[in-house]
Amino acid sequence: AEVFSFTSLLYHMLSRRKPFEFMTPSVFLREVCCGGNRPPLGKAWPFQLHALVKAGWSSTASHRPEFAEVVRVLEETAREVSAAGGHA
Repeated sequence: AEVFSFTSLLYHMLSRRKPFEFMTPSVFLREVCCGGNRPPLGKAWPFQLHALVKAGWSSTASHRPEFAEVVRVLEETAREVSAAGGHA
């Protein structure tokens, strides 16, 4: 649950939108928890972040990355963006 929550926060930071803001708790339970629906991911996001959020939102908890992998991807992406002068 922690990686799912963290990638929801990451989505919020990248998109500047709350991922499930228009859902009531009952709709969230039905559509997200049981139905597996997720908000669309940003097309302009670096591939690594797109893949990270998607993996972190896996319906199967055992398919979500460990936090060590989340940190590795974030650090690698930060280095790449920095080396590209702020453009990934």
